[in-house]
Amino acid sequence: MTTLARPPAVPRNRRAARLLPFLLLVAACWTSLLTLASPVSPEAPVLVSSAPGNGQVTRPDDIVLTFDRPVPAGLSTIRMTDPYKRPVDPGRPVHADGRDNTLSVPVPKQKYAGTYTIAWSVPVKGTDAATGTFTFDLASRSPVQAPPALDARPGVVVTVAHAVAQFLAFAALALLAGVVLFVAVGWPAGAESTVVRRLAAWAWGGLLGGTVLSLLTFGPYAAKLPLTDILDGGLVSGVLESATGHVYLARLLVVAVAGIGIAQFLTMAPAESARERRLRGGTVLACTAAVVATWSFTGPGSVVAGVVHLTALAVLAGILVVLRRFREVADRPKALVVVCAGLLAVTAGAEVWQHLGSLAGWLWAGFAVLVLALGLLALAGRLSLAQTGLAVALVGVSTALSVVPTGPAPAPQAPLVRLALSTGALDLAVVPARVGDNQVHVTVLDAKPGTTITAELAPPSGAPVPVSFAPAAAGHLAGSVTVPSAGPWELALTARAPDGQQEVIYGVIEVR
Repeated sequence: MTTLARPPAVPRNRRAARLLPFLLLVAACWTSLLTLASPVSPEAPVLVSSAPGNGQVTRPDDIVLTFDRPVPAGLSTIRMTDPYKRPVDPGRPVHADGRDNTLSVPVPKQKYAGTYTIAWSVPVKGTDAATGTFTFDLASRSPVQAPPALDARPGVVVTVAHAVAQFLAFAALALLAGVVLFVAVGWPAGAESTVVRRLAAWAWGGLLGGTVLSLLTFGPYAAKLPLTDILDGGLVSGVLESATGHVYLARLLVVAVAGIGIAQFLTMAPAESARERRLRGGTVLACTAAVVATWSFTGPGSVVAGVVHLTALAVLAGILVVLRRFREVADRPKALVVVCAGLLAVTAGAEVWQHLGSLAGWLWAGFAVLVLALGLLALAGRLSLAQTGLAVALVGVSTALSVVPTGPAPAPQAPLVRLALSTGALDLAVVPARVGDNQVHVTVLDAKPGTTITAELAPPSGAPVPVSFAPAAAGHLAGSVTVPSAGPWELALTARAPDGQQEVIYGVIEVR
């Protein structure tokens, strides 16, 4: 009987030395991502104060809007209509006195007596924007004109341009992930192939270029401007200061770090064991997930679910495209194709349930059916050109779902209520002024230092509801209240000065 000798055990220090570079690469990718970016908040900024105030009689040189959080000035819009119904474009807003939660534009030097109407827009996430209007009077009141028209959605050309940029970037990521993962787990000797190295280099360059193009097209896309403004300095600056801009910058850094790792990976000795192949494959997946997270950070829904979905999609599409080039080893990663298809079916099914009955729900349902068909075909036999084309189409559908609006534009914020004190004034905002939970913001303007504010919200009939406030910034109080029914609600605000002087002022909030 012949006894086979067991291979010599790998010393622990040698095993650790092999493991360390892969761990460092994964840590570098995720540290680069989380240092520069975080998930973009879907919450809209709230206008908490304006100068001039809503309905105020004044002669301002500038319009200054103050929000409850930082806003990207370069991507925001302020328009006005003068008393003679003429639209006025004051140019791109800037931050007043360098405060990142403000927007400021100049009022034309040539002014006319009467009522000016102001419309403003601040991007939130994707194509959504916080919007609102208010008026002020110069010398006298005149009939209020219709507010200037602001585009609720970006134009078709700029939407297509941004979608193409996003598609190119994600398709390049899929090809890159497919090539490197294919070599890592199924064909270690392929790392020495000139074709493999060329594909990886092209895919890496395409991912880098697609990300730069996505960053540039996001400016006119978010600001609802023509594509010809793509290189406008103020617009580019607005992108770079926005949360989405930070995500694009993080993607560029992660791609650069991953590129260094991929170059070393394709030039190192082939894996000597199944464990080492799994280690390299896990490293590729972890780095792919770090890049994919930049799409999930700016998309709807759960970040974790988005990372799982898009990572599976990238790996599936990339593997299928690579297999068309290397038919001689097409059977090796079939199990990986089936696993990715299964994950995509589960995540797409969850999206169908979440968007049941809407256009997005039907699109996700079609996506799930196509993925299931792809998985069944992979189980049945060899991969075909039709399946590869289907995988590319899935990338296109996923891109469309993340770029094309599938719901109505958000409702505009109601105008602020300007309330006069004996010394100073208050700006009051109740958002969204609907039945249910509402935010209440009070900004104290030019009042005595140390003045405190308390409030009660009284329904048309019944007991008043107290509003609890917490200081949010200098002179700005933020609170919340639950409104149980629609109709006109009276908000009673009590201002108490440090010297004991007290006054009560009232504002009426129309709850829808």
